[in-house]
Amino acid sequence: MMSNWGTRQLMFRFLKTVVAPSVFEPYCLADKITVSSSTNYVIVDISIQDEEYGNWIEGEGWLAKLVQLRDDILQGDY
Repeated sequence: MMSNWGTRQLMFRFLKTVVAPSVFEPYCLADKITVSSSTNYVIVDISIQDEEYGNWIEGEGWLAKLVQLRDDILQGDY
């Protein structure tokens, strides 16, 4: 999600059998990068709230670039 008032959010869901929640602990930042889990899944939530960042961002083309991040994590590149 992107907004013109500075909110940017990216979430990934992984099977626990593929990625352990503990691998993300070194990267967690309060209110910015959080990790939660359920019985079967690990959820990584990257959320940036920057009200001073008021420039309009067009979202087109970003998803294809961000999908590679998920693939990198699945390959062990944290």
